[in-house]
Amino acid sequence: MSETTQIYTMRELSMDTPRVMREINERGRPAVITRRGRFVALITPLADAEVESVALSAAVAASQDRAQLVGEERV
Repeated sequence: MSETTQIYTMRELSMDTPRVMREINERGRPAVITRRGRFVALITPLADAEVESVALSAAVAASQDRAQLVGEERV
C-alpha cells in the first residue's frame, strides 16, 4: 500500500513549526507546503541522512585553513 504525501499549509508551518518538522522527520518522507491551495515548497527530512558529517567534511575540504583545521599545521 502506498502512503499519501503529507500536506501542510503555510499557516500550520508558521503556527506550529516544531510539530510539523517532527512529523515530517518521523514519517521519513517529503511533505508539501501550500499557500492558498497552491504547492509552494517541498520539505525533505534529513534526520537519518548523516547530513551533518557530509556537510562538515565538505566545509573542511573547501576551507583555506584546512591544514590547520585537521591538525597538519599550527596556527
